[in-house]
Amino acid sequence: MPGVTAPADPRAAWALPALGELPRTADLEPLVTRVLAPNASGMTLDGTNTYVVGAPGSGQAVLVDPGPDDAAHLAAVEAALAARGARCAAVLVTHHHGDHSEAALPWGAHFGAP
Repeated sequence: MPGVTAPADPRAAWALPALGELPRTADLEPLVTRVLAPNASGMTLDGTNTYVVGAPGSGQAVLVDPGPDDAAHLAAVEAALAARGARCAAVLVTHHHGDHSEAALPWGAHFGAP
C-alpha cells in the first residue's frame, strides 16, 4: 500500500550477546533473576530461561519455567535463591513443553512448594 510503512522494531536496538554467550545467571530487574539451564539446542538456543521472581527482602520467590530436572541447574537456581535470601514459595510453568516443565514436580517436592 502506498504511504504505509511498518513500525520500527525496538528489539533491533537491543544489545544482545551472541548465541552461546549468555551468562548462566543474570539479575534482569530488582525482582527478577534469570538462570540459564544447561540444555542448549536448536530449540532452546543457549538454554531454557528459568526465572527467580521475588521482591527483595521478602524472603521468598517464585520459580517460573524450572526447565530440565538437572542437578547442575538446580544448584544454580538454589544459588540464585540464596543470593536473594529467599526460599522457593511456588514453582510455575508457562506451558507444557518439557524444556520448561520437566523439573516442576520434582523441584516442587524438593522445595516443599506447590
